[in-house]
Amino acid sequence: MPINVLFLHAGGNWIRGSEVALLTALRGLDRSKVTPHLLCDQQILADEAAKTGIETLVYPVPQIMIDDGEVSLSFFQWVATLRKVLQITKRWKINLLYSNGGRPCQVLYTASK
Repeated sequence: MPINVLFLHAGGNWIRGSEVALLTALRGLDRSKVTPHLLCDQQILADEAAKTGIETLVYPVPQIMIDDGEVSLSFFQWVATLRKVLQITKRWKINLLYSNGGRPCQVLYTASK
């Protein structure tokens, strides 16, 4: 029986770099062992993943950051995203969480606890 893996990605509304790498990894998975699911904040990425039969959901993936004068404190959206992740881990019976980058890691670290 395959394990259900939730991949979480955040980025711009494009396909380049990390999106290409993620799509390549998703397409290369042995579906008899892994059932991938994708939560991302990009419709274009969700559409590409869905073409290969991957269940996807588009939802904002905020960040909490203070770095050299740049401040992003989207705390309420972060909590909403955490709740969404917890909700879909139950709905999709997720066994493993995969963060594709630093911003998604902020939410998945807490969700994995």
